[in-house]
Amino acid sequence: MKSDKNNRRKDNMKAKFFSIVLILTNIFVINLFSQSTKNMQEILMSKKWYPDIYDKDDKETSFFTFTKTQQIDSTITEEGDLEIYTATYYLSDTLDEVFKPEKVGKATKGQYMILNTSHTPSVIYTFRYKLIEVSEGKIVIQHLTPGMSIYGHINTCYAIPPKRE
Repeated sequence: MKSDKNNRRKDNMKAKFFSIVLILTNIFVINLFSQSTKNMQEILMSKKWYPDIYDKDDKETSFFTFTKTQQIDSTITEEGDLEIYTATYYLSDTLDEVFKPEKVGKATKGQYMILNTSHTPSVIYTFRYKLIEVSEGKIVIQHLTPGMSIYGHINTCYAIPPKRE
């Protein structure tokens, strides 16, 4: 008799335990899917990105930022001057041979980034990159502009400035 009561009590405790685990799991899954996630362009636009190309003796600091339509390359020179270069870009699922101005600002994700570094509307200088990884802390790109000495080269950029020792 006492043993049956103990067994029922244990079974009730197990059932309550599994019910609590099930409720907590459901809450976790609902929270996981209800969190808003940033799209690729929002991640690009949310940070200053620092390339991993520094020598320890390098006195310049470069970083780039993004708007919906522009990549802005900034360099702080050894003398403390700020130099800024801009390029118009778009994200694409295709590796376009030539920059297509009508695509600028339209896509929020894509496997490729296509840039135009010209500031003259009738002239297009196309640069092409494969986006290997885009995360909150890191961008990994591969240079895919034909004829460039860095064709195929892979660069990593971080959301944290590089340490120089």
